[in-house]
Amino acid sequence: MYLFEKIKTTYIKEFGKITGIFIISSITLFLFSPALLEFLTAEESALAGVAMVFIYIGLMGEYLISIRWSIPTSYNIYPCQSAANKDLIEFIFLNKPKSCDMIEYSSKNVADILIGLKKIGANIRLLIHDPRSSISERQKKKICGQIIDLIQDFENYQNINIKFYNNNASLRGRRFDDQLINIGWYTYDKRNKDFPLPQISGHTNPLITIRSDSKGYEEFKRMFDDVFSDYWESGTVLSEVCGDCEEAKKCFGNDYIDMLKDLK
Repeated sequence: MYLFEKIKTTYIKEFGKITGIFIISSITLFLFSPALLEFLTAEESALAGVAMVFIYIGLMGEYLISIRWSIPTSYNIYPCQSAANKDLIEFIFLNKPKSCDMIEYSSKNVADILIGLKKIGANIRLLIHDPRSSISERQKKKICGQIIDLIQDFENYQNINIKFYNNNASLRGRRFDDQLINIGWYTYDKRNKDFPLPQISGHTNPLITIRSDSKGYEEFKRMFDDVFSDYWESGTVLSEVCGDCEEAKKCFGNDYIDMLKDLK
């Protein structure tokens, strides 16, 4: 349904453009052609007519090509996470998926997606990397900061379950029901000269969104589900991750014991 609606909208827009250009060009030609023909011989008029036909054919061909490439396919490739988020949020509100499984590192760069899922009441299973096994202190602080944001943003929301995985982060992605998968990978590198130790990159890497009507969807789904199931079954809960942390009280305040409840 999502793909059909996008295609229908695209066709209407492009048809409107073609029709508008045709009408404007026809009116212009009708108004000015008599004056021009006075200065042309019959042979020159015929050549001018042929030229106009080729111009129209060229314009039509150009717009037909634009239609072909502007219609969304069953999969899309994005240069980074922020480029994909707009389409994913649109998908969420249009299709209202009942559930979403997510493999993230801190989940900070998909916060808008999480809020969108919350607004439609979707069931969320969120995997975050265990901050205790982060590759750097910087990454640990980033994850811990996001934990605080999640607790605040999803207070009293019953449809979110969070677990933490200790495996080396490799796959990142999210599956919306059995409709769509948005998937990418983590890399370890030294892109930032301010941080000499290897840093993990995910949201700045290319990723792909593939719909269930696309060839290859089942293969991506199988890969995602295998990784998610493995991480989820061996994952730990919030109270275990933060319960023995010396800085937990500073992070969560005096009521941190109550906040460190197990998320189902």
